[in-house]
Amino acid sequence: MRLEFFDTGGEIVKTGSRTVKCATGYNLAGLVTGSEGTSGVFSGIILKLIPPPQSRKSMVAISDSMADASETVAGIVAIRIIPATLEFMGNFTIRAVEDYTHAGDGNLHPTILTDRRDRTEWKRVKAAIEDIFHNALKLGGPLSGEHGIGIAKSGFMEKETTAATITCSRKIRKALDPEGILNPGKIIG
Repeated sequence: MRLEFFDTGGEIVKTGSRTVKCATGYNLAGLVTGSEGTSGVFSGIILKLIPPPQSRKSMVAISDSMADASETVAGIVAIRIIPATLEFMGNFTIRAVEDYTHAGDGNLHPTILTDRRDRTEWKRVKAAIEDIFHNALKLGGPLSGEHGIGIAKSGFMEKETTAATITCSRKIRKALDPEGILNPGKIIG
């Protein structure tokens, strides 16, 4: 993968290569792609294209419990079947279409529909979200597997990492964006 991006001074930064392997300098490509727009503005991207799968199958599995469903997901991944998507929906979700989750690659996207004007309900929702994040971390999962930390999860970062990790990240961000103009408020302020 090769990336080109503008830094905050308007200079073009090039990292990576068109070749399969490149270990020249720091892994700036990983740093910039994981920074949610806080390290630079992309001007060029070269990606490796993956061919489509040789076959496609759709299937539905019904489980008696979340534990059984989780074991099924783990079993599918363990035998190296790589699904394009692997969705999990509980009874409440199926009936109310209020919770949408894909689990095969370790990602959860809990959606709790609520009326923020109802303060009591909003407190319960916030508690549920904290419980989801706490349990994900307790089970060894990350706060984010694909979409980044954003604003909602930033307060939970120290529970997954350490204060030193956050301090190091802040130093990197300050070095790359001393004025704080790139996506202010994102990840680490």
